[in-house]
Amino acid sequence: MMRQALRMLAAVAGVFIGAFAAFVEWLAASGISRVIAAPAVWIVLEGSRTFFPAAFPWGFVGYSQFEVLPIVQIVDVAGIYGLSALIVLVNAALVELARDGVRRHASLAVGLFVIVAGVLGYGVVRLGQVRALAGPSLRIGLVQGNIAQDQKWRPGLDEHILARYVTLTTTAIKRGAALVVWPEAAVPFFLNLDQRTQKLREFVRGTGVPLLLGAPGYEQREGDVPRQYNQAWMITGDGELAGPYDKIRLVPFGEYVPWGGLFGVVQKAVEGIGDFGAGTSYVVFDGP
Repeated sequence: MMRQALRMLAAVAGVFIGAFAAFVEWLAASGISRVIAAPAVWIVLEGSRTFFPAAFPWGFVGYSQFEVLPIVQIVDVAGIYGLSALIVLVNAALVELARDGVRRHASLAVGLFVIVAGVLGYGVVRLGQVRALAGPSLRIGLVQGNIAQDQKWRPGLDEHILARYVTLTTTAIKRGAALVVWPEAAVPFFLNLDQRTQKLREFVRGTGVPLLLGAPGYEQREGDVPRQYNQAWMITGDGELAGPYDKIRLVPFGEYVPWGGLFGVVQKAVEGIGDFGAGTSYVVFDGP
């Protein structure tokens, strides 16, 4: 059953790439340059991946530039979709230049140079502005327990998993972390209902370092049946529990099944993971 679910996930993800290629070639056959069609079609499909019932809003092309700071500054104007469009545009233009030669596409080469230079120039100026406004830095410890998915919710391993995260957190704090962050669903129990939450709060109070973590929750909201929620919580340096934030964009076939009963077979494949309720509002946690 799980293999069927994985095949379905791969098929849905592959549809976007196939659709991109098909649309670009269809537009090219209509006389629209691939240099224009490729970035336009790509960002439309990237955007559709955020609201399609089987949405997979990961791996956007723009994310690839996260280490190239002068390039990513354009995101504050154009958003991640604008950066993705820029990358696809540059690559499509380079393909045209490599295939037909610079002499045939002299205007394209000049235009490409101007666009890239403009983005880099903006990025350099913007970085200078941001660094001038920046205050003191904060050292953050990112803890990854690397727990296998088939072990995460196995009975009897919850104490081992929690102990692993606590040990890694202690190491991060010794290295100077002023804030520690655990991954999504790191805690293998309902944080709002389990007695071990108090022990975790006491541990954080003892370190004095705030902890931002992910954990499942189980609640009955007004006018709804009791449901699980994929939540984020903040345990402040004095041990107080703040939150939760309920995850809004749920993972299809992992945290919920699109179109309900239409996917009965897949429902069985993921019932061990749970069918989570979706959040409706954002939460901003106060940190150091």
